[in-house]
Amino acid sequence: IVCGGVCVVLVISLDQAWKQVHELAMLDTLTGLSNRRDFMPAAQRELDLALRHQQPLALVVLDVDHFKSINDALGHLGGDEVLRGFARVAQENVRAGDIFGRYGGEEFLLIFPATSLLPALNTCERIRAQVEAHPWTGLLKSRVSVSIGVTQYIPGESVLEFFSRSDTAMYMAKEGGRNQVVVQEPVAK
Repeated sequence: IVCGGVCVVLVISLDQAWKQVHELAMLDTLTGLSNRRDFMPAAQRELDLALRHQQPLALVVLDVDHFKSINDALGHLGGDEVLRGFARVAQENVRAGDIFGRYGGEEFLLIFPATSLLPALNTCERIRAQVEAHPWTGLLKSRVSVSIGVTQYIPGESVLEFFSRSDTAMYMAKEGGRNQVVVQEPVAK
């Protein structure tokens, strides 16, 4: 590139460019977390590892309660800030090896590798309590809460079946009054 008589050469390898494009495609731009495109293959990899090493695996669906009302009250920029804040609070409570991502909208997913149901439940309850207690700033007039569904992998089920059970548990939390964690016990096939 020639600018004012000074020549600057930008060299970027095709590998570097591809890596940057791949990272952008796999990250949720709002929260910086894994996105749905990245999360589902990661879930399959963790499921395969759990089977291979005969270890437990827990999957969690987290949904910010009454998010439409938050967006209506604060506008989309305010709603975006709530989603970023929620992601920070939740991420502070997971281990480095756990996989936390945004599935879409106000719904998030969490994989606990090599983790049985009780420790996963305890972490989910801690996330729920800390979201509820978080000092949300700005024009938000009410507390933010989250409904959480958690389950443990059953050998032989697909990623979609595993996800569906966690999602069902989350909807049970919503139907049961929100701001709670619901466990769907694994039942062998």
